[in-house]
Amino acid sequence: MKLKLILLGLATIAGLGVIFLFQIIIHNKLLPDQTSQINPQWQTYAERNTYTIQYPTNWFVERLRRELVIIMRLPPAKNGIGKFPPDLIKTDVRIEPSSFEFLTNQMLNSEVEVSQISRKEQPKIHSREALTLWVSDRFGANSVLTIIRYKSNETIYIASFYAAENTAAPNIIQNIHGSLRISE
Repeated sequence: MKLKLILLGLATIAGLGVIFLFQIIIHNKLLPDQTSQINPQWQTYAERNTYTIQYPTNWFVERLRRELVIIMRLPPAKNGIGKFPPDLIKTDVRIEPSSFEFLTNQMLNSEVEVSQISRKEQPKIHSREALTLWVSDRFGANSVLTIIRYKSNETIYIASFYAAENTAAPNIIQNIHGSLRISE
């Protein structure tokens, strides 16, 4: 008898969970492919009428202006001086006043002696053309640079920086960059 009551209780809880999920989907008018973007451990930053981007809970967001938002795993340093902690991940989201083609050319043809492109990808981010470069430098700092076609003379530029020894960073950064959604 106790087993039947326990199973009935578990079935009721599971049923309520499904009903609750459907209410969220219907209330927010989410399409099925959008439900896969829901990650309860991530938050969403929204730049009004421009874009949204997701980042892990308990991270820090600092909006300096419409054209620049900084997302960091650690609180921003007040004095700007200090060593780059090995577990720091810092992401800048900017709107560049340049065309996608101009920035692509600039990124692929720039010659910086201290850094090297280790990987190049051309993903679609929110159905938009994009370019992602994985860059490492001889000082042990790595970066992931993504540009996304936005408007004819504006491009969304996402730059994430992390220490080479931070093995968890690439996965987190890929999720942040891939989560960008342009407001239509």
